[in-house]
Amino acid sequence: MAILINSENLDIIPDDGRRIIENYIDFNTSLKIVEEISLDTKNDSKIYVTTIDTVNNKIIQISERSNYIDYGQKIEYHDCFKTIEQRDLNEESGYESITGEIFKDDKLIFSSTRDGFFKEKILTIYEFYTNLKNEEKREIEKSSKEYNLLSKEEQVKYWAGGLFRSMRMQEESRQNPYAIYSENWLKETLKLEPNFIEMLPEIYNVWGGMFDVNKVDNIIQRLFKNIKNTI
Repeated sequence: MAILINSENLDIIPDDGRRIIENYIDFNTSLKIVEEISLDTKNDSKIYVTTIDTVNNKIIQISERSNYIDYGQKIEYHDCFKTIEQRDLNEESGYESITGEIFKDDKLIFSSTRDGFFKEKILTIYEFYTNLKNEEKREIEKSSKEYNLLSKEEQVKYWAGGLFRSMRMQEESRQNPYAIYSENWLKETLKLEPNFIEMLPEIYNVWGGMFDVNKVDNIIQRLFKNIKNTI
């Protein structure tokens, strides 16, 4: 924990064996936040967080933070979505994080974890998710206009890159990467590229074994069989 050496102007110095990397006022709590890391980051990579009460000019012990910060679960509803945000405290280092989850029809569809303290107002998990989806929609609209100008090789790379990024995003959100494939997805894909099924071998070749190609192909071929009579 950082050391307060002057309570009048809140002067601080790092704890033994550490150095200060951040020093700011938290947007939500108005607490002074001091972040430290070890001088030996090879053996200790943790971020140590000290919180200071700027009204009473005193360091808040980790065990006392609940008097200043709400650690209760926050649940909200937005149309068909349910969001849950949970703040967590590492009682050893004082580091805090906020994990947000979004559910639709009781199924987890998105999650994200971020630092618990921040200098400026940040988006809620729902705002972050809707902004992300709106950006994806704009990218799709822009891409569709440019798609027909691409060469065959460039079109293959377009699909290979887009699908790869989507699966990686699923993995990073602790979701099944193969869940991006659905009948609706394939219908929309075939509207843009009627020859998408024929392009699959070339798409898989670009991936170079990063995902289970056989699994992806089985899913897509099954979906195509289900919808080919309705396209």
